[in-house]
Amino acid sequence: MIETDLNTADYDAYVIAPLQAETVKTLVAGETRPIIAVDSDIPDTPEVLSFVGTGNEAAAKLGGQAAVEAAKAAGWTEIKAIEICGVQGEATSEARKAGYMAGIEESGGDFLEDETQYADATADRAVNAMEAIMQTHPEGVAIICAHNDDMAMAAARAAASNPAYENTIFMGFNGDKSACESILKGELTMSVAQNAYDMAYKAVETACNAVAGQTPEKFVDSGADIITPENAQARLDTLNGYLK
Repeated sequence: MIETDLNTADYDAYVIAPLQAETVKTLVAGETRPIIAVDSDIPDTPEVLSFVGTGNEAAAKLGGQAAVEAAKAAGWTEIKAIEICGVQGEATSEARKAGYMAGIEESGGDFLEDETQYADATADRAVNAMEAIMQTHPEGVAIICAHNDDMAMAAARAAASNPAYENTIFMGFNGDKSACESILKGELTMSVAQNAYDMAYKAVETACNAVAGQTPEKFVDSGADIITPENAQARLDTLNGYLK
């Protein structure tokens, strides 16, 4: 798709959400029309004028801090945390991992980095990862934080029948509709919410401004919120409102 679009004169600028940044970096080499990265950055690529998205490390740090406070409120005195991570070495995955670790440890928790489970950002593999965690920690773990909501919800479902994990804090990342619904049902505990609507809007706005000759900021932060049972309905109403 990228090759096709770059080889036409029909477009004045490009907004690209990369799955594999290194591949995109090769494809856009030498392109002179404005390129904006959205959601995930394309590092060390001079053709990319700006990255519009969540500050993943800072956002995950907020999530880690909130998870520790929730774990304390749930009665945990030994607050250990394990992450079910995305793709090992991928920039977004590693940034979120670093943020979770910083937020949890600065708040008095113990992030078990050596026990990180890489699950390629998929729900199926997150189930396998959660099963492995329960075997290693039959006593329960205070916090399971995940790279995205699908993985966190899958982990919560996998642990639902295990009484040792009844009060475990399951933290996701994205804050999408299914996550809000899961939180309201008492399955997922909380989620770090990206503001996807604002992210997309700002990405297109930044591209248009670049076409008009303006020099964009290298990073445009679309912000993040922590979704909990207290505000999940309001978040869900907002998301549904975008579709009307």
